[in-house]
Amino acid sequence: MAGPAAWRIARRDLRGGMRSLIVFLVSLALGVAAIVAVGSLNEGVRRAVERDATALLGGDIAVEVANLPLPQDEVDALLANAERRSFTIRTSTLVGAAEGRHVAVSLKAVDDAYPLFGAVLLDPPMPLDQALAGNGAVAEAGLFSRLRVKVGDRVELGGTEVELRAVMVSEPDRLGGFLTLGPRMLVSEASLDAANILQPGALAEFTWRADLPAALTPGGEVERLRTAFPDARWRARSVEEVQPQVARFTDRLATYLTLAGLTALLTGGVGIGLAIDGYLRARHGAIATMKCLGATSGQVFQVYLLQVVLLALTGIGIGVVLGQLLPLATWLIPAGVLPVLPQYGFYVWPIALAASAGLLTALVFAVWPLAMARRIPPARLFRSIVAPSERLPETRFLVIIGVAVVALVTLAIASSPRPELAAWFVGVAGAAALVLAVTAKFLLRGIARLARNMPGRLRLPLANVYRPGSGAVSVMIAIGAGLAVLTTVGLLQANLAREIENGMAMRAPSLIFLDIQPAQVETFRQTVGRTPGAEILQEAPVLRARVVRIAGVPVDQANVGERAQWTLRRDRGLSYRADMPEGTELVAGEWWPADYAGPALVSVEDDVAIGYGVGVGDTLSFNILGRTIEAKIANLRKEIDWSSGRMDFVFILSPGVIDKAPHTLVAAVEAPPGAGPMMVDAMAEALPNVTPIEVGEVARQIEDVLGKISLAIRSVAAVTLVSGALVLAGAVGAARRRHRYQSVILKVLGATRGDVVRAFLVEYLVLCLAAATVGVVIGIAAAAGIVTWGFEGSFVLAPMAIVLTVALALALALAAGVASLWRTLGQSAAAALRMG
Repeated sequence: MAGPAAWRIARRDLRGGMRSLIVFLVSLALGVAAIVAVGSLNEGVRRAVERDATALLGGDIAVEVANLPLPQDEVDALLANAERRSFTIRTSTLVGAAEGRHVAVSLKAVDDAYPLFGAVLLDPPMPLDQALAGNGAVAEAGLFSRLRVKVGDRVELGGTEVELRAVMVSEPDRLGGFLTLGPRMLVSEASLDAANILQPGALAEFTWRADLPAALTPGGEVERLRTAFPDARWRARSVEEVQPQVARFTDRLATYLTLAGLTALLTGGVGIGLAIDGYLRARHGAIATMKCLGATSGQVFQVYLLQVVLLALTGIGIGVVLGQLLPLATWLIPAGVLPVLPQYGFYVWPIALAASAGLLTALVFAVWPLAMARRIPPARLFRSIVAPSERLPETRFLVIIGVAVVALVTLAIASSPRPELAAWFVGVAGAAALVLAVTAKFLLRGIARLARNMPGRLRLPLANVYRPGSGAVSVMIAIGAGLAVLTTVGLLQANLAREIENGMAMRAPSLIFLDIQPAQVETFRQTVGRTPGAEILQEAPVLRARVVRIAGVPVDQANVGERAQWTLRRDRGLSYRADMPEGTELVAGEWWPADYAGPALVSVEDDVAIGYGVGVGDTLSFNILGRTIEAKIANLRKEIDWSSGRMDFVFILSPGVIDKAPHTLVAAVEAPPGAGPMMVDAMAEALPNVTPIEVGEVARQIEDVLGKISLAIRSVAAVTLVSGALVLAGAVGAARRRHRYQSVILKVLGATRGDVVRAFLVEYLVLCLAAATVGVVIGIAAAAGIVTWGFEGSFVLAPMAIVLTVALALALALAAGVASLWRTLGQSAAAALRMG
């Protein structure tokens, strides 16, 4: 049988069996769609950032410095090549309205040249310079609602008043992480000067942005500045660094979601295998006829492999179309919510990845039943219902399956933005599949023993679960995998929410106050003392500094681990003290004596030191207000538990180094319930330059971010669960002839249609409950491990999250099984008996 003949037979034979292969198509399409959607969305963000990088940074290059601005002559020298430049100041402060209400805001003061690129969108529309002229201001909608003011009202800003001229819908250079201290507000430099809120040492960031001539490359200009001034207190960035800044988060999330999509695809692969097996059982007559007419086993294999490839390409095509449509939902997000709106487009790489993964998955799970079908003799194929062969396929087919598995694993790792996470995922997925398979086998043995002592109405459905050819192990692996993912995500979300809402609320202060001048400490304490029940928990000096050398090596040349990179991206707050902080645990070295007055020493968090590759006795150099200070590492402290709510610092210097430098203090205050807003208003009257942070508001922002990430992961996990339900439908389809034959026999023996339905429903319910047991146990173990060892927290079981997940999964799986069963029971008794 030549190739064209095999193709004609495959195409004609497929016409009558497409309905039984719906599970194949849907399983493949769902997994492919998930991978395409995630990959296209991530690529869309990358393209949008690449397209708008200059506007997102605000210029071709940016020079940033904390604490104090650079002298004008130094700025002129650094940006001598600029054709245009703009200057902005960012800080946090309080804004007050009538009746004494105050709200903390993220304030940005801009010059007349701002923005160099892009535009600030205002409502009502107007030029920015018009909105900011004459002590004008614009702010995000949140400020208006929280202060209960409207456009045209005046609000207090430090020692002056500004008029709110418009609502700020978006600004071009908004890249600064997820969390902000209150709504964002823009004013002019003149308004900021009039407010007089920038005291010496106040936490502020000064940024100069430049538009370079076409002959200069931004990356080359930044490299020139860094080489010429390796220990500078300022930090230079170029547009080439904007995309990696955004990609750090999007790549990580895209990796998780892509791997979750692969999980859905692999779970659906079990359904593919069952669908092919059921389809081939239904084609026994056609296969036997072909063999009787002289077709060889190889030719039979070729015919049905062509059918699998054709179906796989169809399912992949459906998945690609669906995956391309899903990212369109981002256009429904209001403007200004995201720093960039993903650029929708047809991206070849995510589609190629998804298509390759889909085709390999189809081969992995389809070759086995194809190989088993080709080796059964025609006489056996003509029989109606026989136990499946327990023999393995021939070695060459096992090799094909093994090569496809290796190719799929290689593809998953090599194509991931974070290969190390993908490799970890592959290992965990393989271990989980093994645990699921072994556990399923043990459960089936238990069900077999239980069935022996059951009445007849239960013995039959229980026997159907563990009988050969039931597909029970495959169903339990598939549904169990989906439930394991959903249970893990649900418990992680519940534990993180509990830590934020309960644990942090119990341990954290109500308010943290920034920018307290040393001369204002007594006034600050008196103001807090006027609130009954209020207590100052901590006070600490703080100064912004930049790490410039690690063990004598410039940071740009040092090999710093990823977990410590965040300490180098911006200036960091450091403190100094003589005595060791309460509750501190040293893991190496010793704390300096209380009367120490020698060369600079520094205490470093252990996790950061590991990332830097340094230890006790090594040196770190900090640029503090333009002066480079080298400090010897005296000790390493246990990794900071930021969820404890205590103020802590990655770097703590010994006394006598920065004591006399301009700096401020930060204080943590516990206020009685309901007294926080009154204390904020009182502090605004007494010390308008001091900025409060409501810890509860920060916790709500963190919870909101975690909720959005969790929703994305849950969405892909739900696809995994749907794939598991399709596997159940595939198992029902594969057993359809057996079910049809059994139902007829039961009817002949006097059973009603309801009795038959109940018997098979018990079978599906037992199967789903067994799968749920396996999946939930693995999910609980995974969540407990992540919380305990990954987050170093205490794990608490959330029964409601488990109950809701299991209930949803059972309902979905049973619905799929009943839908497939109903069609089976609709067959006539005569037809079933003829087939028997």
